[in-house]
Amino acid sequence: MEMSNAEVLSRVHPEDWGSLKVELERINKVGKGVSQYRFKGKDGKYSWWLNQMVVTKDENGKPLFRDGFVRNITESKKAEEALRVSEEKFSKIFKNSPIAVTLTRVSDGKVVDVNNSATELLGYTRDESIGNTVIELNIWGNPSERAELTEMLENKGFVNNLEVILRKKDKTQINANVSASLIEIENEQFLLSSVIDVTEHKKTEEALRESEQLYKTIFDNSEDGFVLVEPLYDENNHACDIRFLQLNLAYEKQTGTKVAKVNGKRAKEVAPNLEQEWISLCGQVANKGNPLRIESFNQRTNKWYDANYIPFTRGRVGILFRDVTKRKNLEKQLQEKERLAAIGATAGMVGHDVRNPLQAIVGDLYFTKKTLNQLPESEQKRSAIEDLDAIEKNVDYINKIIADLQDFARPLQPTANKTDLETLCSSVFVKKAIPQNIVTSCKVETDARIIVIDPTLLKRILANLINNAVQAMPQGGKIFTHAYREEEEIVITVQDTGVGIPKDVQSKLFTPLFTTKSKGQGFGLAVVKRVTEALGGTVTFDSQEGKGTTFTIRLPQSPQ
Repeated sequence: MEMSNAEVLSRVHPEDWGSLKVELERINKVGKGVSQYRFKGKDGKYSWWLNQMVVTKDENGKPLFRDGFVRNITESKKAEEALRVSEEKFSKIFKNSPIAVTLTRVSDGKVVDVNNSATELLGYTRDESIGNTVIELNIWGNPSERAELTEMLENKGFVNNLEVILRKKDKTQINANVSASLIEIENEQFLLSSVIDVTEHKKTEEALRESEQLYKTIFDNSEDGFVLVEPLYDENNHACDIRFLQLNLAYEKQTGTKVAKVNGKRAKEVAPNLEQEWISLCGQVANKGNPLRIESFNQRTNKWYDANYIPFTRGRVGILFRDVTKRKNLEKQLQEKERLAAIGATAGMVGHDVRNPLQAIVGDLYFTKKTLNQLPESEQKRSAIEDLDAIEKNVDYINKIIADLQDFARPLQPTANKTDLETLCSSVFVKKAIPQNIVTSCKVETDARIIVIDPTLLKRILANLINNAVQAMPQGGKIFTHAYREEEEIVITVQDTGVGIPKDVQSKLFTPLFTTKSKGQGFGLAVVKRVTEALGGTVTFDSQEGKGTTFTIRLPQSPQ
């Protein structure tokens, strides 16, 4: 179907009129040419057409007619447009990417293009980069790293996050991660590389590593025990157990329990009798996020601990603790010494104030008994003498209490003299009122008979021990006293067959004011210990309930 020029132009896209008109004029002039334009079809839609024409002219050069052919190139134009858009997008991505990107020709290693980020990172302009190799630019001088990149590319065709050191234009070095892949453009291979500066990241990693190393060094070498625990909860959201997550080496030293035995386990697996209060305490710190510091006694280890409970992330609790048993014992000893000093001061005053009237009572008793003995025998006389004997026993008991108080309170300054131990021991038994249902014996070995000692203080020790033995045998029994030499010590034992000492009170036996008897102030054995130590010796005991007790006194004594 033939159309006039006017009809053809009416169906050409208005945006293409100008260019088509210019192209037609040029074709008329030169005699041939190709034009492209959008043409509206019968369906009202435009499509791209290519028109190739040859112009026939007369002898005067005037166009007579045009021959040629027309071809629909719509699909080709769409492909071209898609390619253009793609190239434009790639160009924008390449140039504006926040990651440094370079394009290098494989055949000669020359840089073909770099993006803006690459110029900012390395300091070289685009013009300085293009046409040079990274070696010529002195960017990548490490041969081993380049060889590693080449090997990976040959084996895989790509590289991901290869750690390298690059030099910038100003000679400063940076740590970088390089990723690269081989691509082909128009039958030629290129290397597309991206570079990420990880210098700060490496510094952070190094700082973190140093921090972790420091933490580990402190953690492993700390004198304080540390344990990280995780509270475990029941269905009512109450802490019912704790799990050990991490422990340091000092934990073993502080508790005596191996880390391997505890790590990863629940507390009730390790210590089934663990008090609920400690579990609840961990739950409280984890839930409220408030640290706590507590000094407590651990029955399992028999030690005092000063513990800091510190809230950690994810509901965990760190417990930093140290053994303060020695300090607690020293504090207790100090308190005891202060208490005993007060007792001593009181004892001195009481002894002084009571002993004077007591001496007067003793004198009155003596003269009263002497007067009674001169009277004729009668029931009243015998009753009065019995009453006076009872009063005299009570006076002796009061006098012993005063003597114990004063011996405990006063400074002791022993005076050593040669003493016959056998005579001294016998005199103690004679002076003490031994009940008839108690049998006594005193055996002194020959090499222990003569000793250099303060006889008054030694007699005090033996008197208190024998008195203690008598009180331990209300139903009667036996008291055996034995003295012998053992190298440079004189050993004296006082053994009874009494009721024995209960195990739960044995540790308190030498404590002032502590007694297991219904009658007594608890100074007798405390005085024994104090006087023995004043003589440079030691006192120990061995006791079995129902079988009796043996006290052993060891006194330093050089061979005669």
